[in-house]
Amino acid sequence: MRRDSCGANKAVYTAFIDGYAKTRNVDGAIRLFERMRQEGIKPDEVTYGAIVNGLCKGGRVEEALGYLEFCKENGVVVNAVFYSSLIDGLGKAGRVDEAEKLF
Repeated sequence: MRRDSCGANKAVYTAFIDGYAKTRNVDGAIRLFERMRQEGIKPDEVTYGAIVNGLCKGGRVEEALGYLEFCKENGVVVNAVFYSSLIDGLGKAGRVDEAEKLF
């Protein structure tokens, strides 16, 4: 990701992660997310939202719920997009009762 000694920042990483997630390449998004963290760049609620959205669209709701728990345990405040993605993913997985609890 580095060219001409310009390093990626949180916004650049998040944009790429979101792009991977939107094209249903969630594994690519997660790899880039891990690389971001390894480089010492702290993800924010937008970054987590992009990952969760991709996971839910890919039917990987349990993994997405894991990110919710991680965020809760680590004081990361999640946004409406994050919750909307989870509610949608749970609903599509037939887990309407769980989706209602998040609402």
